[in-house]
Amino acid sequence: MSCAIKLLAYYIVQNPKYQPSVEGVRGAPVLSVNVDGLTCVYSSLIPPQEFERDDALRFHALLDAAFQQQAIIPFRFPTILQNEIDLQNHLREKVSVYSADLHRLADMVQMELRINTKPESTSPKSGTDYLQSKLQEQQAVHSASKAARALVEPLVEEWKERPTDRGLRCYALVRRNNIDAFRQKFAQGFGGTVPPRVSGPWPATEFLHE
Repeated sequence: MSCAIKLLAYYIVQNPKYQPSVEGVRGAPVLSVNVDGLTCVYSSLIPPQEFERDDALRFHALLDAAFQQQAIIPFRFPTILQNEIDLQNHLREKVSVYSADLHRLADMVQMELRINTKPESTSPKSGTDYLQSKLQEQQAVHSASKAARALVEPLVEEWKERPTDRGLRCYALVRRNNIDAFRQKFAQGFGGTVPPRVSGPWPATEFLHE
């Protein structure tokens, strides 16, 4: 791998309310570039052959500090660009989409619910038993999803679901001032047969334009 210095992109924001005062990944100073009202935060980096766990933790800590203040569009770790010209070109290409998303999601966060099926305690006796068991699992998961959505419906602006190997992952777009109310709905008890695991708030990445 080339030892040339490249750029590690962290996130995009409008009118930044947070100025990173900590070092970026591998101790590099955190910098920013502005294009047509969009600010991208990045740091210089000589990419290693493999990133370490501490690198990812530092990256996400910086994202979280900014997200606590306002909506951001985070990059996946690690997103590496060749130089600042490439970064500026990327911003110019996406400026209308990024600007629209940041405006639309300015007061929003993403809450997540994982609804997992219980592992099989015994092996199914036949193919028919296996298919019947899977059908019952799917029904239980979707029933739990329906119950969870109904529970928080007044607090949710948008809702998305994605199947996983173990069940279902649900994404709720919620206003920042409704985070506590959203959590309390599940803390007070859940009547579904498969209780979800709630996490968040996170940046609303599932609700960005593709």
